[in-house]
Amino acid sequence: MRKRKVNTIVEIGSIRNEHWAEGDGHSTKHWAEIGEVYSYDINPDAIKLTTRLVNSDRLHAEVKDGIQALKEFKKPIDFLYLDGWDAIPGTDYQEKHLEAFKEAEKNLHSHSLVLIDDMEIEEGKGKLILPYAAEKGWKYERIGKQMLLYKGEI
Repeated sequence: MRKRKVNTIVEIGSIRNEHWAEGDGHSTKHWAEIGEVYSYDINPDAIKLTTRLVNSDRLHAEVKDGIQALKEFKKPIDFLYLDGWDAIPGTDYQEKHLEAFKEAEKNLHSHSLVLIDDMEIEEGKGKLILPYAAEKGWKYERIGKQMLLYKGEI
């Protein structure tokens, strides 16, 4: 993130657990040390928790649907984190993540990074994004339970 000079970070899906446990990364805290973080979640409790735990003037947290937030977002996005819809079989979480990615495209640029959570399962959140993004010139690699999308070299 520092190499790519990330400053504007958009997070779809905020902190939902008070205490850090393995697999519950409170990345928002670290991102607020790097740049301006715009965090969106439909759960008001998640936004309250994120605001309390991060406690930074670089955090802009709002109760809002992620797709709607991306439709309205006007700035270039340096880093997009997609973790907004729970990976529950029988729901449209994969379609929602693809829709969010497509909505963000107008704000992404050649140095943007996109990180998709919960990719350790076969039917991961980014299953529909990966082939779509590859057609658009994005490369990707797995990092633990997540998938990082990028253009050029990292």
